[in-house]
Amino acid sequence: MTILEAAVAYGRLGYRIFPCDPHAEKPRSKRPLVVADKDADGKPIEGTGWPLKASCNEAQIRAWWKRWPDALIGMAPGWAGGYVVDLDPKGESVEAVEARLAEAIGGALPAGPRTITQSGGRHVWFRRPEGAHWPNDPPGLKNIDIRCDAGYVILPPSVMRNGNAYSWEGVPFDPATAPEVPPALLALIANRKAGKREAGPADTPEPQESGPARALASDRPGEVAKRNYARKALDRIAADLARAAEGTRGTELYAAACALGRFIAAGAISEREAMAALEDGAEACGLVLADGRPRVLREIQRGLGVGRADAADVIARLDDIAREAESRQRPSGGGVYPPEAPLPDGAIPEPSRRREARSAPAPMGGDEADPDGSEPYSSEPADDADGGDDGPSDGAAPGTDMDVVAACARLDHSDTDNAKRFVAHFGRDLTVLETEGIINTDYCAWAGTHWDMVGGNDAAVRLAKQVGGLIGLEADLLAATAFELRAMEDGDQAEEDLARLEKSSDSWTDADKAQVKRLQRVIDAGAEARAALDKRRVARRKFGVSSKNKARIVALKDLAACDLTRKPEGFNADPRAFACLTHTIQFGRRPDPECPDPDVVRLVPYAKTVKGHRREDFITKVLPVAYDKDAKAPRFEAFMARFLPIEAVRRCVQVGAGLGLLGLPVQKVFFHYGNGANGKSVFLETLVRVFGALASSLPTEAIIGTNDKQGGAASPELARLYGVRFVRVVELPANVPLREDVVKKLTGGETIPVRNLFKGFFEFRPVFIAHMSGNGYPKIDGTDNGIWRRIAVIHWPIALEDSEQRDFEEVVGELAAEAPGILNWLIEGALTYLREGLILPPEVRAATQEYRDEMDVVGQFVASCVEPAPGMWVTARAAYRAYADWSDENGKKPVTETRFGRDMKRKLQHGRNGAGVHVYQDCRLVNLPDPISAPRSPDDDR
Repeated sequence: MTILEAAVAYGRLGYRIFPCDPHAEKPRSKRPLVVADKDADGKPIEGTGWPLKASCNEAQIRAWWKRWPDALIGMAPGWAGGYVVDLDPKGESVEAVEARLAEAIGGALPAGPRTITQSGGRHVWFRRPEGAHWPNDPPGLKNIDIRCDAGYVILPPSVMRNGNAYSWEGVPFDPATAPEVPPALLALIANRKAGKREAGPADTPEPQESGPARALASDRPGEVAKRNYARKALDRIAADLARAAEGTRGTELYAAACALGRFIAAGAISEREAMAALEDGAEACGLVLADGRPRVLREIQRGLGVGRADAADVIARLDDIAREAESRQRPSGGGVYPPEAPLPDGAIPEPSRRREARSAPAPMGGDEADPDGSEPYSSEPADDADGGDDGPSDGAAPGTDMDVVAACARLDHSDTDNAKRFVAHFGRDLTVLETEGIINTDYCAWAGTHWDMVGGNDAAVRLAKQVGGLIGLEADLLAATAFELRAMEDGDQAEEDLARLEKSSDSWTDADKAQVKRLQRVIDAGAEARAALDKRRVARRKFGVSSKNKARIVALKDLAACDLTRKPEGFNADPRAFACLTHTIQFGRRPDPECPDPDVVRLVPYAKTVKGHRREDFITKVLPVAYDKDAKAPRFEAFMARFLPIEAVRRCVQVGAGLGLLGLPVQKVFFHYGNGANGKSVFLETLVRVFGALASSLPTEAIIGTNDKQGGAASPELARLYGVRFVRVVELPANVPLREDVVKKLTGGETIPVRNLFKGFFEFRPVFIAHMSGNGYPKIDGTDNGIWRRIAVIHWPIALEDSEQRDFEEVVGELAAEAPGILNWLIEGALTYLREGLILPPEVRAATQEYRDEMDVVGQFVASCVEPAPGMWVTARAAYRAYADWSDENGKKPVTETRFGRDMKRKLQHGRNGAGVHVYQDCRLVNLPDPISAPRSPDDDR
């Protein structure tokens, strides 16, 4: 197994590891290669070294070992649930060291995993004791140290440059099977820490407990600063959870619980505080209502547990905050800390690691660093003999593709290449709707179930804000040129050669001195090459910071749009498919295998349900209902049976509603008519809620009156219908002209141009079914089939008594609660259409004809006052005068003579008589009212 394969394997086990220098010579030997960040003055920033940057992310691990193929594998044992006793033989055998420890604790160490170190030492592995934090407290015996949460060890199969290797002695470490730490060893460590306090051999140290037992009760500035930091973090995390959007609430709750679990482990907040904040946040975002309180509480406990087990970074960060606060309060004359007030019963103080390191005695056997590199954690970074750069950027966020980061590292510092980075990292989750006459910047974002057009621009901005941080990651992956790489390798070799020569410096010859000068030049050249690479990395990080500015974010988003553009017809490309919360459902027809005639292909409809959603379907809206094939809607079906008692009419309405799922251009609009309190509004509002984003309401003024808009005017009310399957036109007033051109446009099956305010034009083909309603008929002037064949009147005949009427919202809410069952009702309607088509029963045809007759006043005149009479004729003028008198008699407003003549020509034979006068042939006037004596126009001669 290669070092990279082993590192990846450790990462997959959840071990947070980091690369270490394989050089055998000090000071480089086994130090972390991921070093601390530096501030603007080039000074290391405390707490930003290897404890913060260690990772189990496979992409990050591969990136590190791509840069440092021979790197050693470093890890703090406590992060993996381990506790290591480090036996370091200096002048004695490792067996002798272990024997001295066995004598001190009154018995041999239990059998378990052991590591043979590169220097011949031994790491004895145990299961980490329960508790929040176990520092590197040594037992006070020569050549014996402890490594747990704060120090690191090198893992097998790491190999030094000199060939010395680390290996497992027996089975590798597994926290599930490793033995427990001997209580006598923990007691030995506790007694040593107690110093002058009297302690018996049975005193076992207690871990620093979480929650109230380890509350930071001290009023020292450092402890106050830690508490304030934790309180602010708790408030922010709780506020973010309360704002969590539907679809992300469960994930947000778990992440918040993990974050607060780390602060509990650090003793900065109590578990009671965290539980209360998380429960309040879950209730505020609606998760308690949706999932139930027991499930929410279980998820909180799970997240808190995970956070407690991974708290080393937060503990280190809080210690840094405490040190900074203490340093600001420390007397300038080198004074000491004031004495602390006594802690309450049960509270255990959190020692400052830096003060603890100062007060500990020097290691026995000299002040040299441990040969195996297992040095205790210090927030001070190791000296960088290579000069170093500004240190690695923030660790890769979960899901970051380091291969993409590496590819983007080859790009330059410009808005154009930032746009390329944006597309490379996020192009899979973003697209842009193409429009005409304006720069395309209408982003759509993948929301997990559909492409979100409403919140797409906000999502694009959120992702664009991440580009700067990703550019910072590129700095770690910038490669040296071939010349620089050779210079650095030669410099490294020259350092080793120079180190060997320096051991015999007392006997140098002139040739040796000349060799030293030559080696120094090679070392300097290597340092210059490394400095050049570091300079490029520094510049890349600075560019990453500047890329977080608003101007660069806007620029990269706008420049990237042209590479992500998609035509309107590219969305929702399959109109027979729609998405609900849990499934994508596709309708179709296929040959019937049970058809009895082998020479006939009989097609049967189907609805294919696929769990989940796919980006490549480019569905832009989702029906907000979970699909359940067994769901019923008994209350809804009883409602329909009561208010539409004729089964054929109910079936027609079901098919008309189910057509909304098919997205087929059926040239039909349904007009739901009734005198009020008859269920039609409840029915339509229920369907609007079931369809959710797939439904839209069209304002009344968009479909009645006159069209006062110019050709290039914005039409946002129509642009909103893009991607919609169900359109409701709210209550139409009676006797107000219906805009027949809009009705034909919405039901014609042809593309229509639309434009949102301040945006460009785009075209789309309507795939929705429109449903209008009213207590009276709107006026339709047209008498041709072009408009009337599109109208289907659904009469709702049942009217409730006042005593039976209930609150509208209450009734709609009861029906909408059966949404999964109503969805199945709609699916059945769609399948019926695919099987039978839209069948209008006689009741619907009769109601539609009644409406048409009422609107055709000229037709009513002909039916009342004109009868067939072969060989006879009536002049056009006489017919219009008779029609006008008939209109006055019946209280109707007559149409113009021109309109009357156009309608009459559709109903009667027409021509000219011998005098050239327009006449209607083979008919005569009957049942005429008494003529009105007053002339109607200057041409009226009566």
